[in-house]
Amino acid sequence: MDKRVLQTKTALRQSLFDLLENQTLDKISVVDLCQNAAISRRTFYIHYSKISDIFDEYQYEIYETVVNNLNHSHNTPQSLVETVDRILKSNFVGFRQLCLNNAHYKLVQRLEELLLVSLNDSLNIQNEQQKYLVNVYISSGLIKSYITWFKSNGRITEATLNETNKKIFSTLIALN
Repeated sequence: MDKRVLQTKTALRQSLFDLLENQTLDKISVVDLCQNAAISRRTFYIHYSKISDIFDEYQYEIYETVVNNLNHSHNTPQSLVETVDRILKSNFVGFRQLCLNNAHYKLVQRLEELLLVSLNDSLNIQNEQQKYLVNVYISSGLIKSYITWFKSNGRITEATLNETNKKIFSTLIALN
């Protein structure tokens, strides 16, 4: 991608996340977004047709990051969970805004499906039905725990999130 295009899209995304700290997505206008990003409306419309397209693109990028990392870095269920943890936390601001604005459903569904497939290959549970249910539980529960954390406004600490996920995960992995 051209460096200028990348800079423009990054500025628009950051502007959107900044504005979302004080107002809802439906209250943000293209004019406000562009003024905050210091770009013209014309430039905005070269790249996007509406503001929600920025969220759509961001979701796609997070998903692709997870896919690429899972393809290269996991050989155990624990490393898979650590990879997802690292990616979601490194994209904290954006993923939090997706969750707070209820724009995360498509991404969550895709991440759960991806985890389901990835975990299936790495879990050592002989009973296929039990293995499938454990996979579903881990995939859905893990992603939902992050959504709850992002939406908690600090009521749930990162340490509590990590400790609880590790305990639940260890318990589920121990099912044989």
